[in-house]
Amino acid sequence: MKIQQKRHIKMKPVFLNTLWISVFVLTIMSCPSKLYAKTNDGLKSSTIDVNGLSRKFYIFQPPYMESKKAFPLVIVFHGGGGRASKMARFSGFTTLAEKHGFIAVFPQGEKGHWYDERMLTAMSKPDGRIDDVEFVLHILESLEKNFSIDKDKIFAVGISNGGIFTQQLAVKASTRFRAIATLTAQLPANLNFNPASPVAVLMINGTDDPLMPYSGGDVVVTLSPRKRRNGQIKTRGRVLSTDKTIKLWLRNNDLLSVQPLETVIDKDPEDGLSIRKTIWQGAGNSSRVELYKVLGGGHTWPGRKSFLPEKILGKVSQDIDASEIIWEFFSSLE
Repeated sequence: MKIQQKRHIKMKPVFLNTLWISVFVLTIMSCPSKLYAKTNDGLKSSTIDVNGLSRKFYIFQPPYMESKKAFPLVIVFHGGGGRASKMARFSGFTTLAEKHGFIAVFPQGEKGHWYDERMLTAMSKPDGRIDDVEFVLHILESLEKNFSIDKDKIFAVGISNGGIFTQQLAVKASTRFRAIATLTAQLPANLNFNPASPVAVLMINGTDDPLMPYSGGDVVVTLSPRKRRNGQIKTRGRVLSTDKTIKLWLRNNDLLSVQPLETVIDKDPEDGLSIRKTIWQGAGNSSRVELYKVLGGGHTWPGRKSFLPEKILGKVSQDIDASEIIWEFFSSLE
């Protein structure tokens, strides 16, 4: 795999703080390089042509896997401006794949972004050849030809921009995914919600997320708390509220009339947070919907350390390990 060298750009010291903030924006949910010297341990880099564009993704297959057995597949999407190789380490899904026996794939967004309906309207028009849903379908087609994949156990995980895209992917390619899990993300407000089949859904959202509003509205891309206080806010499209997103999936999965089961999780009193877990489940659990409402939580991944100060992203819950919770949800489905 080719290693790209960083270009050193000369600039006046006055711009250094701005530069570092920009770097953090681009890597916020994909883990900083200083923490992990090696980012591609056990990953196999691959490319595929989609509409004339060369698109990259990484594959992790535990070495003990026997080729004759069909294995579950989990596709993990990085946040906006992130890198797939770093997301592999940050999310912990390579470790989970080796521990529990599944194949994990980490696609790379074009220019670090996933072009969901919100992004397509909020940003300058991207290359007309970019169709990230088609990209994922191409990945699935390639994997099913070259690996032993259980087609009934294909899952997707995403956070922030990657989580919004994962929601959209489940709508547009519902027949291909058994379940999805998203963190700090909801459905794009302007997406036509018309899945062709039920999809089990797990959502983990913080009520005090300063960037992805729990109650819906404009997605904020301004990290500076001072600018946010002064109303100097840049936004990038709109999302539905968490409750509205959940309701749409309940309707799609024929669970609107189901009585929800609620529990409160507070395993770490020192984090100052608690989680309200709600489950909607019918006669079977194949189309179950779950919500982990992190009371007071921010734009973070529960169980992991935040890479920016609390005043920028909000609080991190240590009451659960979100990655383990997600895999438990996937593996428990009938």
